Amino acid sequence: EFANEVESIGDTAFSQCYSLHGTIDLSNVKSMSLNAFKKCTRVEEFILPNLNVDILPLFDSCSALKSIVAENNNPKYFTEDGVLFSGNGNEKTLVLYPIQKDGSVYIIPSDVVTIGKDAFKNNQHLEKIVVGENVTAIQSGAFSYTTIKSAYIPNSVTQLVDTFRSCTQLEWVVLEGNVTSISYDTF
Repeated sequence: EFANEVESIGDTAFSQCYSLHGTIDLSNVKSMSLNAFKKCTRVEEFILPNLNVDILPLFDSCSALKSIVAENNNPKYFTEDGVLFSGNGNEKTLVLYPIQKDGSVYIIPSDVVTIGKDAFKNNQHLEKIVVGENVTAIQSGAFSYTTIKSAYIPNSVTQLVDTFRSCTQLEWVVLEGNVTSISYDTF
């Protein structure tokens, strides 16, 4: 946990700090570089600051990440069971499913409409994913490099873009019929 006095964390301040581990509480930080914790391979949980900025690069190569916590007054993000989401109402996006989050099956919540870019990338625990009926967009690389064996894609999704790239254990995918475009590296 950072002392209450720490308000700013600069570019690459803790980047590749392999001894940094456990939970990193950033709740008092008012500004920080998105590369501040890049490649911190032993950090298991981040408690996010209440900043209205894109924080996804913060988790780049944090290969031990099990959970993310966004406090209730965060203006942009919220978490459910350690999974990071953005938006509200009808515009909810699943931003990041932590790389080391336990569980072999995940059902995308019914109020999610978008699965973000690389949202599940590199997760080695999931075997089955069920995409909710309200999802209309699955962004690039959403399930890439995972151990997913099976997936269900509803008819609300119309295109797949490198969605399952390098999923070497993928056995089957159910496409409900409205996918009109399957682009490069999808499977």
